[in-house]
Amino acid sequence: MKHYLKNSITIFVISFTIFIFLGIIFLNLIFGNYLSTSTLIITIVTTLFISLIYSSLIISLISLGFFIFSKNKLKVINDFISFLVDFKFLFITILLNYILIMLAIKFSNGLLLFLNFNILLAYFAYFISKITTTKFVLRFKILKYLLLLVWLLFLPNTFYIFTDFIHLQNYLFFSNPSDLSLNTYIYDIESWVVLFSISILSLYGGILGIKSFQNILNTFNIKSKHLKLIIIESIFLLSSFGIYLGRFIRLNSWNFLNIFNHLNVLSKAFTWIFILGFLIIHNVLYVLFNNDKFKLSF
Repeated sequence: MKHYLKNSITIFVISFTIFIFLGIIFLNLIFGNYLSTSTLIITIVTTLFISLIYSSLIISLISLGFFIFSKNKLKVINDFISFLVDFKFLFITILLNYILIMLAIKFSNGLLLFLNFNILLAYFAYFISKITTTKFVLRFKILKYLLLLVWLLFLPNTFYIFTDFIHLQNYLFFSNPSDLSLNTYIYDIESWVVLFSISILSLYGGILGIKSFQNILNTFNIKSKHLKLIIIESIFLLSSFGIYLGRFIRLNSWNFLNIFNHLNVLSKAFTWIFILGFLIIHNVLYVLFNNDKFKLSF
């Protein structure tokens, strides 16, 4: 009974967090940057209250379902917990989203809202990778490879935020950008908030990308280091190309069927320079944040 109570509390906390996450998406899609500060506070409190109610309901339904339909009830619950218990990235994503929403409202800044959406897409890639590692999915190869395809389509979103640095051209840091000899710094808070936001989110998105890639890679028993290296670099190459398509062709992950209409861009030298640059970024972050014993070496 004590063990069950512990599992129930864990599921409750996780489901509560998930509904908060959905509440943030609702705030982004419905209200955008048109909320006043007082309305924002009321909306957040309401979201917390609704999340509490739905979390209480979902814990009851999940517990009832597990104990009715499962023969080995404890094993099924523990497997479910092992998948959900690692919600630190979800918590960080939620925290960053709330901060971005408040900053976007404070400065009436649309870019911060777009960054908000980008980090949600980055987390979705990580979330798909976590689902793929569950025992339930691993039992069905078709489902596993279907989720693998979805993950591959959303992987570029984790590194895409690095391209948002180009928006800094719209913000002032110097008094006279055209003449460096006459330059003095402008202490504009909004400009530096945007710089810090892009820096933090691009790094965090990259970490999500590497961790999700690590999750996917661990579902395959690849013993050959040479083959593993080829797979790693091939996926990084595809991801880099996906970032190019997202930035310059404005294709989203769900527009993957249109990719074949734009393969002619591969004939341009700039395309390959861009891809090479992001290939380096992928590899650097992989070396820094990969927890596996295998590294990018023979």
